[in-house]
Parts: sequence; C-alpha cells; structure tokens
Amino acid sequence: MSVEELAEKARELRKKGMSLSEIADELNLQVETVSWLLLHEKKKEVPAPFDYYVDWSGIGRSTRRVALIAWALADMMLEEIKSGRIDDVDVVLGVEPNGIPLATLIAEEMEKDFAIVRVKREEGKASISPNFSRIRGKRILVVDDVISRGITLSAVVKSVKATAKPVAIAVIVNKTGVDDIEGVPVYSLIKVMPFRPSAAS
Repeated sequence: MSVEELAEKARELRKKGMSLSEIADELNLQVETVSWLLLHEKKKEVPAPFDYYVDWSGIGRSTRRVALIAWALADMMLEEIKSGRIDDVDVVLGVEPNGIPLATLIAEEMEKDFAIVRVKREEGKASISPNFSRIRGKRILVVDDVISRGITLSAVVKSVKATAKPVAIAVIVNKTGVDDIEGVPVYSLIKVMPFRPSAAS
C-alpha cells in the first residue's frame, strides 16, 4: 500500500468517527504516523515519522491461513511452557478486535479456556468480557496481532494483573523490539527492528 493509499484509508476511518488511537490500531501504525497521514502527508516540509506499516490481510482473509498462524503461535507457546521458561496457562485472552480469532484458535490448540478483553484506547483502560471464561486467580496468555506501540497491551496487562497472573504475551509481529511489557515476556513470530549500523562498523 502506497503512502497516498494509507492516507486515504486513514481519512476514511476518521470520517467513520474513529479516534487517532483506533485508526493506529486498525492500520497497525503509531499514532504519530496516523496524525502525519491526516495532516501533513502532502506537505514536504513536515517529514514523516519513522514507522513500519504491517498489512497481514493476506493471512486475515483466509480462515486456513489464520488457523496456520494461530497454530504456529500455539506451538511457540507450548514449547516455552514445556521448556519451563514460562508457567503453563489456564486461559487464552484475545485482545479485541484482531487478537480474538487468533486467541480462539490458540485456545483450541492448547486445550485452554478462552476470554476476550476490550480496550478503551483513548482512556488506556481494558475490561474483560463477562460472556467468556473468567480469569480471576488464573494464569493468562494474552494474544494480539501486532505490537505497534505497546500502549494497548500495557493497559491489558495492568487490567489482568488486578485479578490474575499474566504469564506471557503472544503476537504475530512485534514492531517495538521490546522483550516484555509491564514485566510480562513478549513472544512474537516476527520481530521488526530498524538496523542502524554504528559509524565504526
């Protein structure tokens, strides 16, 4: 997707009433990038912020591909549990919206209970849906698609810690390069980091 197409998509989402944070989550971009796309994309005097755009629609449009990616995430987490690097989990918690299909399939593969968490991104607060598994006193695996900034997952982890034990976070793509969020280890199939060789190399 070109910069112009991204800007047009951001404008469409803004017209639908979405906040900058919601657009950033939808497009897997940083809020600063969304702001630039909406305000400065055609103005050369304002440089674009450094960011990576992650488009996983090639996976997302196919239930088979989503299932295979979820299987890979489950396999990675089961390996960590088997090795003793992390505790076993009781509940797989999917972050709305994109973490839900992944978490559903991971929970099935790992034979664990399933729950959903909703995040009010503007407020930085998260709430567990009462329509699925309860998490109180349980060990939790948090699942999302992409870590763009870590703000959403930080809110989720803080919410989970109020009543349960977050054991790990599993994502497809980690754009931040962080190894943990709020002290909870992050596991990703793909870690995207800029390569900046030093002047000495």
